[in-house]
Amino acid sequence: FFQVYKKWKAFYQWSKWLKNLRKQRAATSLQNNLFLFNMRLQKPLLHLHANCQNARETELIEVDGSKTYKLAEFIEVQNNRRHAVADWLTKFMKQVVLLVRGACDD
Repeated sequence: FFQVYKKWKAFYQWSKWLKNLRKQRAATSLQNNLFLFNMRLQKPLLHLHANCQNARETELIEVDGSKTYKLAEFIEVQNNRRHAVADWLTKFMKQVVLLVRGACDD
């Protein structure tokens, strides 16, 4: 053990230094190339993410668990919900287009 300690220690220190160098280079590369760190795109991306979270929470069907529907009633309620969701999605897409255009125009 003591015969190779100096070689082992030097190798260990070198490999530790190399590992840290690689981490620094990777962090610098991410900082420079990752679009989330781009200040022009950061705010629109976070806003878009919040809008997408709201879209995930949108219920596509409407069911009242305390009520028993007849078939015609159920179809009518679902058609009304489908139209409401379609209108909401149209507005959502317009907001996304305006958000992306605003980010690209800056």
